[in-house]
Amino acid sequence: MAMINCPECKHEVSDKATSCPECGYPLQQAQQEKTLADILVGKRWRALKHSLSNGPLEITFMRDSKFSAFMGADFTTPAQQFNGTWQAIGPQLFLDYEYNLNVGYANIQLMPMRTHVRMQFTQLSETRLLGVDTSARAWELQRIE
Repeated sequence: MAMINCPECKHEVSDKATSCPECGYPLQQAQQEKTLADILVGKRWRALKHSLSNGPLEITFMRDSKFSAFMGADFTTPAQQFNGTWQAIGPQLFLDYEYNLNVGYANIQLMPMRTHVRMQFTQLSETRLLGVDTSARAWELQRIE
C-alpha cells in the first residue's frame, strides 16, 4: 500500500481508498481516468532499472512533449545531461533523443547517438511504472518529485 495525496484537498490517503476520508473525493475514479501522460508530466522520475546505461538515470517530463534527463557515469558512458521528445499512447511511452556514447578505451571519443525507445508499461501508478521496451529489457521508473 502506498500513500497518495487527494487531488481535491491534498490530504494524505491510501492508494487503495475509494474516496478521500477528509473531503469525500472519489479517488478510484480519478485514478482510473489518469493517462500515462497525466502521471508523467511535471514530475521527476528515477529509472531503477533501464537499458540506457548502468549509471543512474533521472527524467523530467514537460507538458510540451519534451523531456530533460541526466544520466550518471558508468564504464561506457560519461555523466551527461540530454533532452529529447516523448509521446504517450495508452500504456506505451516513446522517447526520442540524442546522447554521447564513449567509443574506444585508450583514445576515448564521444560519438553522438540518436536513440528511439518504446516502452510498454504493465503497471502504472502515481509513484511507480513497470514495463519492458521493444528489446524485452525491463524498465522500472520511480517518482522522486
